[in-house]
Amino acid sequence: MGKILKERTSVDEALQLFLESFSSLRRTEEVSLEDCAGRVLAESVISGRDVPHYRRVAMDGYAVRASDTPGASPANPVLLQLSDSVEEGTSVWVHTGAALPEGADAVVMVEDTVTVGDMVEIRAQVHPGRS
Repeated sequence: MGKILKERTSVDEALQLFLESFSSLRRTEEVSLEDCAGRVLAESVISGRDVPHYRRVAMDGYAVRASDTPGASPANPVLLQLSDSVEEGTSVWVHTGAALPEGADAVVMVEDTVTVGDMVEIRAQVHPGRS
């Protein structure tokens, strides 16, 4: 059973107690990289360069040219040729984390596709930049 409150606390007192409970979180210290495991950053760390230096794929699926997918849907799939490179009318299988192939500007997630021999049915329209 829960505790029974014997004294009332004003809103101002409650707010003060609440804020004081976080006072230790405001302290910061510099530690070596080797000693930072399990700690929380006090501020953002921003790289001076892109890491990795290429566009990465965020999902398993097919790299395509978005312009090949207008109107694609389960009822109206677009058929693309499976290939080793992305050109008009072709697609390339890609894994999460891989580099987006040259010529591709989007990825159709595998759940929106059906492979039929050496063709892939694209069942969702994608826009440039979706990868």
